[in-house]
This record gives sequence, C-alpha cells and structure tokens, in this order.
Amino acid sequence: MTIKEIYKKKYQINTYSGTLALESVLRILTEEIKVKILINSVTCYSVLQAILNSNVECVIATPNNGLVFTNDELEELVNKENINTLLIVHPYGYIQDYKLIDGVTIIEDVSQAWNIKEEYKSDYIIESLGKTKPLSNGIGGVILTNNDIRDYFDYKTKEDRYKNKTLIEYVYPLEIDEDKIIRKANINYRKRIKEATKLTNIFKKYNFIDISLNNITSSYHRYIINSNNKEELLKIFDKVNLDYQLEFKKDLGEIPISNNKKIKVIKTNNKKQFILIKTTNTIETINNLQKEMKNYYENKS
Repeated sequence: MTIKEIYKKKYQINTYSGTLALESVLRILTEEIKVKILINSVTCYSVLQAILNSNVECVIATPNNGLVFTNDELEELVNKENINTLLIVHPYGYIQDYKLIDGVTIIEDVSQAWNIKEEYKSDYIIESLGKTKPLSNGIGGVILTNNDIRDYFDYKTKEDRYKNKTLIEYVYPLEIDEDKIIRKANINYRKRIKEATKLTNIFKKYNFIDISLNNITSSYHRYIINSNNKEELLKIFDKVNLDYQLEFKKDLGEIPISNNKKIKVIKTNNKKQFILIKTTNTIETINNLQKEMKNYYENKS
C-alpha cells in the first residue's frame, strides 16, 4: 500500500517537508492565477511562512467555534473576500468539513489527521512526515494530486536544469518505506482512538465537551475539552499526572509577520478557550483520571 493509493490520487511528489510541499503547490498555482488564499488562524505558523515565501495574498480568519469552520462560514468568507484558494486543515486531528466551490482550488493539509476520512475531494493534499506527525518518517512531506505537476520539479537531470520554472531541490531524493510508516500510523491511530473514546465518555458525563464540536471526531494529535471550571480540572489533572497544555499555539493573526501587506486578518469576537490533553497519556493515567473525576464531582454534588 502506498500513500497515494490511500488518498486515491494519481501523482505523488515527496518533498523535504510539509511546509515545502505547501509552498510548492502555491508556487505552481501562481503560474496560472493570482492566488488569494483563506486559512484558519488555528494553524501551524509554518503555513504562514510558506505563504509568504510564495508571494500570494492571504486572509486569516478564526472559526466561530474557535476550532473549525462550518460550511456556511467558509462559503461566506470565500464570497466576501473573493477567495480563489482554500487551505483546509484539520487542527489537532479534528475534521474540517468542506464543500467544493466553483472556481476555488482546495488544498487539504492532512498532516495532523490520519485515517479520519474516507473521501478526499481536494485538488491537492499536503502531508507532513515529520517526527511528531501521525504518519511519520522523521523527515519529509508529500504532495498528492490528480494534476500532473511533475515537470515543475528539478530531479537533477540535465534537461530539468534548463527549465525556468522548476522547484529546485524541493524533492526528497531518498526512498521512503511507505508500507512501514503506514502500518505504524494505523497501529498508533487505533491506540489513540481507544484513548479518545474513553476520554469522551469521561468528559461528556461532566459536560466538558463543547456542544459546537459534537460532530467532530476525537483527535489523534490533541484531545480538546472546554476550559470551564479550569482551576478544578487542572487540580485533578495534576493529581493523576495527566499531560496537557492550556492553549493552542499562538493565533496566526497575532504573529508579527501577519502584518505583511499581502495578509488580511479578520478579527472575531471569539473568546473560546480549550484545554488540550496530549496524546502521550497512557490508558492507566486515563483510568486514574476517571476515578478522580468521579470522586470529585459526585462527592461535590
């Protein structure tokens, strides 16, 4: 089994990183159109760097629920901001749904989302194979598409060196044992889903699951809950040595390079905050969490 077979795409280009994979696609698109791309503010900062390197226009917006957009939100932003390219990310492995929109190219970043969907309708799929990613090779990135873009890359042949528009040295030259990393990713995924299911049962019982995220699959990368009664929760987490973090990475709209004249930041009134439970926790820790949550909240009532 290969990566392109899983995503049902004809062509696969391996790059040195997921960031270079995204930058490559954007630079290819600029040969045909003046790219104006919409991205979620809850996205890895390296996405913004790839956009700046590609010299495209960008709109950064925050979903109303603080994590992923609804289809209506996406469509409204596309129409209002004259967007012709959408970057769909699945933050922390939570599914961002989307519909195909006439005249809009869709790039889908699945770097934090492995095995969470059956169908990928996007024009380009970006996958990071970095050491912290679900599908991990330690290094590398992947572009998957049905568009034949192979001529844009410099494979170090004599003819390629004379082309004006090749993406020199972006291609990862070494063979990747795809079967091995896919098997490992699937084993880890099953383990994470087991943990996430148990966490869902715990936090749903005590109303720490955000109702606006109820239709979103549990995450591989981080498990997200409301920060309501944060102080009480954190005392319990610390008691059982649960591994967590309090905030997302800094919102892309707050990073200084977002002041670039080609970037527009749409401010929202969204004040939602989440606690991110890390995927390094064991079932034993989660079982201890369940006992402490039961003791605390049932005794309290």
